[in-house]
Amino acid sequence: MPNTESPQNVDETEDKAMIDMQEQLRKDAASWAKERASSSALRQGGDLPIAVANKPPTRVRKPAASAVAVVPAKPVTAVKKPFGMSYDGVTTAEHITDMINRGRR
Repeated sequence: MPNTESPQNVDETEDKAMIDMQEQLRKDAASWAKERASSSALRQGGDLPIAVANKPPTRVRKPAASAVAVVPAKPVTAVKKPFGMSYDGVTTAEHITDMINRGRR
């Protein structure tokens, strides 16, 4: 079947379809804007119901085990010498003298 429509008729139907589509888009945009305006008014007015979350039941703690009795520290009876280096059984003074004799400082 050959296309009997003239090029002018094809252009007119395409233009009409485009105009119809633009009109539908305008209607959709107007309805979306109206819905948005009404929902923003609700948000500002505070008319939206606010769900209050129920708090979970508080846990009851078990009583703590009794603290272990702390043994008091033993008093220091004797004064200990501070840590000292051992130089193969030689006293510190003897070691220093030996180092000086060998030429070290």
